Amino acid sequence: MNYFIFFFILTLFSFSTLASDWAIDPHLYSRGGITLKDDFSRKGVGENTFNLGAWSQESNAFAVPLTEVTVEFKKGDKFKYTYGIDVGNNLRFLNTDTTATTGSTPMPLNERLNFMEFFHSETTSFWFGQRAYRGDGDFLTRAFPFDEHNLFGGGIRKEKVGPVNLEFAYGMKERGDQSRLINILINKVEYPLANGKIKSNIEVHQVNDANTQNRSTAYIAGVQFQRWGDKIGDGNLYNLLLVNYSHGNIYSGAMRSAFNLDDKDSLASKWVLQWAGDYKTPKYAVYYTFNFQDHLGYETDQVWSYLDLHLRPVYVLCKNMTAGLDYEKRIVTKEDFGTASMDWAKDQEGSRIALMWAYAMEDHQYDLPTISVFVGTISKEKETQFYKGQANSKTENFVRLNYEIAF
Repeated sequence: MNYFIFFFILTLFSFSTLASDWAIDPHLYSRGGITLKDDFSRKGVGENTFNLGAWSQESNAFAVPLTEVTVEFKKGDKFKYTYGIDVGNNLRFLNTDTTATTGSTPMPLNERLNFMEFFHSETTSFWFGQRAYRGDGDFLTRAFPFDEHNLFGGGIRKEKVGPVNLEFAYGMKERGDQSRLINILINKVEYPLANGKIKSNIEVHQVNDANTQNRSTAYIAGVQFQRWGDKIGDGNLYNLLLVNYSHGNIYSGAMRSAFNLDDKDSLASKWVLQWAGDYKTPKYAVYYTFNFQDHLGYETDQVWSYLDLHLRPVYVLCKNMTAGLDYEKRIVTKEDFGTASMDWAKDQEGSRIALMWAYAMEDHQYDLPTISVFVGTISKEKETQFYKGQANSKTENFVRLNYEIAF
């Protein structure tokens, strides 16, 4: 979409708010940080982007820079138009270089959201356009292990169909060099509870390869359970448990197997089991994530399984400040890559531990926006390079300043 058109629409909506029930609701999310000495090692395309510790998917303390600007235009309770862009050197949504030699290049502005929602009634809504179609994220990793897609399409949500809420969506996404078009059909069923919900997610993916004319079909199936607001002592407990499975050529997203091949004969699959949550009191809180992944390859001997542990207990110093400990560990249970070229995945077992301090820029202890400092040590089972130009070693100390803003 041409940005001039967007700002033209913004101007029209601005004038219309003076004479009607239009409303404009802007949002900003931004995160990033710096590391003492230098940023951690960055490798080539297709390898680990960062070498921060135990694994590739890092915690929110080390996540890659991300800035999202979103504006919602609302017409009463019947219509909403959402437009969002990524700003600056963002590494989350990239425009891919079609030469396939330089990989992906960050652009100054990347259109992220451009969709409309129509609310037919209190229980029925429709959407159409380009959007991030995803569920609930994990606080410690900022990942979406259950359902996450950035696609162009449309869908419908129907609530109170008996005891459940239903969602159906169809969307398309394509590889950056436009060699593959992926059609995705999604069905979600949500069963509301008094203080939680049970949700299932089923997806069918059809990948059309323009180069080979191959067509492959894959699927994802999973269920998750959420419960919040359980009162235990002086605090409240939140839990999220999920089981997710994928099979076949899943082109992108959390359920793509590490052994996935972009051809019709790929039989790679993946299991994800996760338990995450937190317990918060006025004086302290404990965050936790346990994530087990089992990647199975297209060869009978290919398997890669591991368990990621992440714990973060924090103590409230005053209404704006907390201090605590951040601990992460990866335990590799199986590692046999067969003929696959997966140097990036080898020898990831290790741990990271850090003392942390966080300052909330508003009068609450646990929510954003925050500025935080982490001082700790990374340990790996085998020697690796932590900083550019530095000799390989098994351990490395670090100091990290991090920020995360949302409104």
